[in-house]
Amino acid sequence: MAIDGTTLDLPDTPANRQAFGRPSTTLQDGTVRYGPFPQVKLVWLVEVGTHVVCDLLVRPWATSEVPLAQRLLRSVGAGMLVLWDRGLHSHAMLRATLDQQAQFLGRVSTAVTLEPEEVRPDGSFLTTLYPSATARRRGEDGILVRVIEYTLDDPVRPRPDERYRLVTSLLDPVQAPATTLALEYHQRWEVESTLDELKVHQIDRRPQPHLRSRHPREVVQELYGLVLTHRAIRCLMTAAAARANLDPDHLSFTGTLRLLRRAIPRYQRALTAPQPTPFFSTAS
Repeated sequence: MAIDGTTLDLPDTPANRQAFGRPSTTLQDGTVRYGPFPQVKLVWLVEVGTHVVCDLLVRPWATSEVPLAQRLLRSVGAGMLVLWDRGLHSHAMLRATLDQQAQFLGRVSTAVTLEPEEVRPDGSFLTTLYPSATARRRGEDGILVRVIEYTLDDPVRPRPDERYRLVTSLLDPVQAPATTLALEYHQRWEVESTLDELKVHQIDRRPQPHLRSRHPREVVQELYGLVLTHRAIRCLMTAAAARANLDPDHLSFTGTLRLLRRAIPRYQRALTAPQPTPFFSTAS
């Protein structure tokens, strides 16, 4: 499971601006420059292997993603591994995931102190994370995690020397080797593919705003309709892949979308066509 957030453009109406806000940038001379459209923030929980959206929250664009991501943990449970990027890391996030009996694998920024306490055979090490410096000094409310550090051997990357630091609740290197977890963490980018499916292929209203609704209530309704439609498509693809013994990633979302769009008019005509008169009656 992966948690991530994004924004969608809305029609520029007074009601949408008041309800959701419009992004702005303050220039060096103090001038405030606003974006062309109001925006709505979407934070969601996605099953990585199937791209199925399992939960989401809709808020004004300026809302922080961190508390929203923590709230989405209501939909995870035992047997799940939750992935998130460094912007969503917090001690509360770790604790909430464990309280749901799920496991976590998340990236942390360089601002997080990771002091090795025990080096594991695969090069990872154990450390304890605390909610604050005061809690660290007192040894209170610590969470034991395993740290995996690595770089990507790719000289064409903008920052080939960038070091990734992951923390996980999977402490056993035999059960979950460091190399395996490093590879699995990069599956988190599948949530970006899910976003591309929704914003670029399913909506595809460029250069117009992503959504059409001019009032906040209808914005939320339209957004949920789009996400539920995406979920239906992805569930159909998952069922088809299972029937053919394939990985769902091997099926084309855009191909499935085109197929369904061609089929819908035929389904609608079949539903509105007059039904044939039965040859016999069951009445006594």
